[in-house]
Amino acid sequence: MAQVITSSVFQNLEAAIVNIANNITGFFVSVVEANARKDEFEKLHALTDEQLRVHYGINRSEIVSYVFRDKLV
Repeated sequence: MAQVITSSVFQNLEAAIVNIANNITGFFVSVVEANARKDEFEKLHALTDEQLRVHYGINRSEIVSYVFRDKLV
């Protein structure tokens, strides 16, 4: 009986550790993605209206939509 209780405690502890690790990993993935989007936004914002139109087919007001195009489905 004691082994069953101990095993259950370790399983719960293991699940909690895995959950914490997944949350930490998710946080860092979000930080990296946000940084990449910021860099893309700044790159596009630095272009002229003509460059945006010719190279990306967008105008200045569409930069945010373009940068988040994979999220705005």
